[in-house]
Amino acid sequence: MSLDAAIYAKVTSVATATIGTRMYPSIIPAKTRVGGVMINTPMPAVTYQRISTVPFRSHDGPSGLVRARFEIVAWADTNVAAKGLADVIRVGLDCIGWTTGGDVVQVAWVDGEMLVYEDNTTTDEPRYGVAMEFLFLHNETT
Repeated sequence: MSLDAAIYAKVTSVATATIGTRMYPSIIPAKTRVGGVMINTPMPAVTYQRISTVPFRSHDGPSGLVRARFEIVAWADTNVAAKGLADVIRVGLDCIGWTTGGDVVQVAWVDGEMLVYEDNTTTDEPRYGVAMEFLFLHNETT
C-alpha cells in the first residue's frame, strides 16, 4: 500500500460520518455516481495532494525513512462546516502514527493551515475550505 492510500484510509476512517468516501486526489469531480445516477458531487468532501518527498539517507545509502508533505483540504458549503471537518481530520491525524496494509506511518503532524475559497462552477455556490499541510514520517515499502 502506498502512503497516499494509507492517508486516504486514515482520513476516511476518522471522518467517515461526515465525508464517507468523498476524498479525492487534487480536485473534486464535478459529478459523482450515486446509485447509478450522476449527480453534482455533494459536500463536504476532502482533497489531498503530495507536495514533496524527502528521503533520509544514512552512511550506507537510503535508510527507507521518508518525510512527505501533503496538503489536505477540508471542503464544505459553509466556512463553519469546513472548519469543523478540518478539526476532525486534525485531531485524527496530528501527532499520531499508524500502520495500514503494511505501510508504517511513524508520525504525522500539522505544519500549517489556511482558509481557502473557490467558486463552484457546477452549482454557482462557493466552496469553503481549510487547507492543512501535514508532514508524514514513514517507512517506504519496497
